[in-house]
Amino acid sequence: MLLVVLQVGGGFGEATVTGRELSAIRMELNIEVEAPGGGPVVAHLLDPSGTEETIALVQREAGVFGGFIEVRRIDWVIVFEALGTRSIQSSPANISELGLDPALLGRVPGVTATTRPAPDPPKGYGWLALGSSAAASALVASWFALRRVRSDSAE
Repeated sequence: MLLVVLQVGGGFGEATVTGRELSAIRMELNIEVEAPGGGPVVAHLLDPSGTEETIALVQREAGVFGGFIEVRRIDWVIVFEALGTRSIQSSPANISELGLDPALLGRVPGVTATTRPAPDPPKGYGWLALGSSAAASALVASWFALRRVRSDSAE
């Protein structure tokens, strides 16, 4: 595992983001940043559609804050903010720049993206159609048989 550390500026020191896959569309991030003490620290995650996720970070050791969050599998932009008497913010950075494995985002270095083939239709619907046809045929045959019995008894 390659650990990338980046200075995010604005009074903040080094920051890292690692993660793990939870599902085809979700991941869990472990966010860590060196921040000035004296108040709470939060991380704002922003995506291009305008969605924002904010997580309060806890002090893991002196001057180092971190936290876990579950989010969609996209390359979020992250901004750290130290709250207190004087709020300060870091420069924005993509989580992939802070060390998140590109494979977790569906990117593999040196491989170009391709379209996926359409998924196979669900199995089992052929039997459902066959069963429905048989039931409909039985219903029609019963109707004709009942009609014939009634016409025979009327004579």
